[in-house]
Formats: sequence, structure tokens, C-alpha cells
Amino acid sequence: MLKPYHPEPYSDFADAAAASAFRSALASVESRLGGTAPLLIADERIDTKATIESIDPSMPERIVGVASSATRDDVDAALEAAWAAFGSWSQRTA
Repeated sequence: MLKPYHPEPYSDFADAAAASAFRSALASVESRLGGTAPLLIADERIDTKATIESIDPSMPERIVGVASSATRDDVDAALEAAWAAFGSWSQRTA
């Protein structure tokens, strides 16, 4: 079962430790921008010729990531794999 939602407390960036941790987290995220994400169908990673670029709306020249774009056949295969796995997957606990 999922834990109930509780908002995080506000961060005080006047606190040097909080500001440093925030800058560190931002640097970590920025180092991973622009990566690619294949489709994942039945434990198989599939790179496609067609892709979808995700851009940073605050900096449109910055690409957040590039995802493979599924065809109808890919979608059909994903649904088939999902239904095949549903029986055992649905018995798992959170």
C-alpha cells in the first residue's frame, strides 16, 4: 500500500547547507539532460528511428531528453506483453 502524501517542508536557501545541497541536486540533474529513452516492451529495449524531443520550456534550446516513438505495431506488442504479464504482476504488493 502506498504511504499517504505529505508535502515536504519549505527549504531555507539562506541556510548554506540547504543552498549547497540544492545546487548539487541541480548539477546532478543537468548532467543527465539530453539522454535517450528506448521503448521497453516485454523486457526488450527498442530504439526507433522516429523520436520525440522533450524540451525545457524555460530554455527551449535545451533538450531534456529524447524518447523513442512507438508505432501502432509497437503499441500492440506492448499491450500484448502487458496483458500476458498482468496475472502475475497484479498479485504483487506495492
